[in-house]
Amino acid sequence: MILIVSAAALRIAQDGPEPRASGSVYDGLKSKLFLSPSTCPTYAMKMFRGLEGVLSENQTSRIQGVFRNFERQNNLMFLTVGTKHTICMADNWFVHALEATAKPSLFVYVALDETSYLSCVNDIQSRAGAGKIKHTIECVDLSDFLPWSDLNPQSAIKLGSCVYKIITWTKPLLLKVATSSVPNPSSVLLIDFDVIIHGDVQTLLNTKKKKGWMPIFQAGNNGKGLPNTGFVSINSNAKELLHMWLKYAPIVYDAGDADQAGLHSFLSSAQGKHFKEEMFLIPKYLLGMCGERGRYATHYTCVPNKYEAMQHDGNYRPASQGCTDSVNATSQLARVSTFNQELEDLFQTSCRSLPGCEMF
Repeated sequence: MILIVSAAALRIAQDGPEPRASGSVYDGLKSKLFLSPSTCPTYAMKMFRGLEGVLSENQTSRIQGVFRNFERQNNLMFLTVGTKHTICMADNWFVHALEATAKPSLFVYVALDETSYLSCVNDIQSRAGAGKIKHTIECVDLSDFLPWSDLNPQSAIKLGSCVYKIITWTKPLLLKVATSSVPNPSSVLLIDFDVIIHGDVQTLLNTKKKKGWMPIFQAGNNGKGLPNTGFVSINSNAKELLHMWLKYAPIVYDAGDADQAGLHSFLSSAQGKHFKEEMFLIPKYLLGMCGERGRYATHYTCVPNKYEAMQHDGNYRPASQGCTDSVNATSQLARVSTFNQELEDLFQTSCRSLPGCEMF
C-alpha cells in the first residue's frame, strides 16, 4: 500500500488541540459524530487531532490502576478490547489463553459497553484461578467512552465506516495508557480475540531476549515486512512510538485499515526508521496468519467466517452457555439488531473488500 500524505494533512496532525485530562471537549465531539454518518468524518478529524486526550482522567485511571497494582515478577500482561458483539470470540479466546499461559499473568479485558463488561465479570473473571496456574483477570468498564445510544442511524457502524475507525483507534490509545502504567522495561501485549494461543506466549516474546536483544516492540508479520496490529507487544520504553503512532490518526483517515495504516505510515517516515530498527516481526511459523497454524498462536485474519474456521480447526470451544458452537454464536448475533451484526465486524472480520486494507 502506498500512502500519499499532503502538507495540509501534516498540518492537521501538528495543529490539533492539546489533550485535556477532563476529556470534556472531546465528549462533545463524540456526541456530534454519532448523530449523522455524513458529518462524522468532520468531527472525527477534530477528535483525532487530539486523540491522546479523548479519555477522561477517570477513564484513564481505571486502566492504569489494574496495571499498576499487578504483582508482575516479569510475568506477561495481556490487553484485550471488546464489545457485546464479540462476547463469544472473547469467551473462546480466554479458554485457550488461560490454558496455554505457563506463568501467573495479568489479563485485562477493556469492555466498551455494559453488556461485555458484565459478561467479563459474570462469565470470565472467575476462570482466573480455576486451572493449575493462578492468573489474574481484570474487567475494566469503559462503557462511558462512547455514547452508543446517540448513534443515529444505527447502520452508521460498519466495516470501514467513520465510527468503526474511531473505535479501532482506541486500541493503540489504550495500549499507550497501559504501558505508561508499568515500570521499565515491562511490556504489555495488545491482542485481538481472533488470535488463538496454543503455546506459552512469554516464551515466544523472549526469543530475541535470549539472543541478547530485547526489541521495543514485537508484532505479527503481515507478509510484507510490516506489523499486523492484531498482536502487538510494546514495552514501557516505547512512549514516543505510541505518541507518534496516534498522531497519524488524522493523516491516514481514508485508509481502510485505520490504526494499522497509521503504524505502517509512521514506520515508513524519517522519524519512524529508528523504531523500525527496534521492531521484531514474528515469523509466521511461530505466529500463523490467515488461519494457518503457528507454533505459539494462530491469527484468523483474512478468514471470511472465523467461527466456522475455528470450529473446523478445533479452536472454537468457548465455555459459556450460548457460545458452545459456531451455530449458536451465529444465531445469537442474528437475534440482535442490524447495528449489532455490523459491529461484529469491528475487530474480528476480514477487510479484504476495502482498498488498501491487508492482513487486518
